[in-house]
Parts: sequence; structure tokens; C-alpha cells
Amino acid sequence: MRRLILSGASLLSAVFLTVSAGAQQPGATSATSVSVSGGIATIDAPPISLDIPRPPELKRDVDFWIRVYSEITTLQGFIHDERNLAIVYETLTLPAGAPGSPPRRQALNAARSLA
Repeated sequence: MRRLILSGASLLSAVFLTVSAGAQQPGATSATSVSVSGGIATIDAPPISLDIPRPPELKRDVDFWIRVYSEITTLQGFIHDERNLAIVYETLTLPAGAPGSPPRRQALNAARSLA
């Protein structure tokens, strides 16, 4: 159960939104209820999931980015398939320098030509 302390218009808005949400779904029972006592609104609502949604069609791409941020440093990179991110051909170690600097571009171009 979550408790909110509301006043004036905020309290009326919370009650209105809860009542109108239930009214928009005829025949459906609302899992959310609001009770007011002494200016304190108590809202009973189902728990909120803190899990980040991961649609199955994005799993391969999400797994790739998890690899990017957990397996390589800023001085490394993956040579990977542009359509299927699950296919990583090579992990490169790049020369130090700013992204896009000539030594880094040369290293990337050389690796791409071999892939």
C-alpha cells in the first residue's frame, strides 16, 4: 500500500482519475482504490514492477549491448554483423586517442577490410 499526502486540487485530481479510470472500463473491477481521511489519501494499488521490459524480438540486440558495456573498454570495439548483432567476428584493441582520430580510423578500416 502506498500513502500519499495530498491537498486541495491534487486530492480531487487523484480521486477523479481513480473514479474515471474505473468508469471507462464497464464490467471491470478496479484494482486501485482511494480512501481519504483527514486530508490524507491512501491509494491501494497493485505493486509496480521494477523490471525493464524485454520483448523477445529485442533479446539479441539487448544481449549485444550488454556485451558492449560489460566486456570491452573504451579502447576496444567489436567487428560484428550489421544485421545479426549476435555475430561478433572480432574484438579490436584500438590505439589511444579521440574517437574518429586518424590512428583509430586506420585501425577500424584495416579490421573492416579483413572481415
